[in-house]
Amino acid sequence: MRPRAARSAWAPWAGLFCGAAGWFAHQTFGADANYWDCRFGGPAWGVGLAVVCSLLVVAGGWVSWTSRGTLGEDRTDTRAFSGLVGAATAAIFLMAIAFQTLASLIVPSCHR
Repeated sequence: MRPRAARSAWAPWAGLFCGAAGWFAHQTFGADANYWDCRFGGPAWGVGLAVVCSLLVVAGGWVSWTSRGTLGEDRTDTRAFSGLVGAATAAIFLMAIAFQTLASLIVPSCHR
């Protein structure tokens, strides 16, 4: 039996929407931190922000993956495909966050 959130009509697309929101937040707050105060936007901020945003993306991807249903349940091919697309896009957004986090560790935050 699936949880109630996984039975929602929006559940298959949770990975797409949460993934986009997590990547947007990571990009926006990670890049703007250097403009706020360049000492603030260092490696600790980049990794901390990546952890928080990655949790959002992983949660959305998990909801999409579990919303596909099992073979014993009454499921449609459209719902299964949508859940797969949601989970796959969450993985792509997670990879983008990982690459941006790696860049925040390599490039110094202050150019003085």
